[in-house]
Amino acid sequence: MRQYSPEQAAAEIARSRETFRRVDQMFVDKSYEQISGDNEAEGNCTHVGDLPPVEPLNMRHRREIAEQERRFEAERESERAAQECIMRERTEIAASASTDQRIAELENDLVELARATSTVADALEHELSRVTRENLELKTALAKTEARLTELELRLVSAGAVVDLPSLPLGQVN
Repeated sequence: MRQYSPEQAAAEIARSRETFRRVDQMFVDKSYEQISGDNEAEGNCTHVGDLPPVEPLNMRHRREIAEQERRFEAERESERAAQECIMRERTEIAASASTDQRIAELENDLVELARATSTVADALEHELSRVTRENLELKTALAKTEARLTELELRLVSAGAVVDLPSLPLGQVN
């Protein structure tokens, strides 16, 4: 340890006070000096007890890292929520598209069924028309045959000959 003379000690103390004063000007908030009533003109020196607590560098780093981790976690949570929302929307869109596709398939099936029904109805209508026409032709032929039979019976009766012809069953013709 070094021994100082009283003049050297006074000079060293003055130099230290000047250093403290410069450090105070750089780091201490001016509003703190106004609140505390310290005034350099009066020669008052700021004491360590009067200064706000100084945070050790590693504590500050830990605090900043913790704050940064909280911000990052909040951002990650926000990203997760956004991703979940996007996935939900994609799922809904896929379900909607699947439903729309199924509806389109059912509509196509319904159109095909309508066409088939129309084709069958046209075919049945055509067949009914053909059968009705045949029935009409058969009825006309029957009427002509009955008329011819009646005419022949009339001739036979007028000729005086009696011939017993079997009668045709009328109710069995389509």
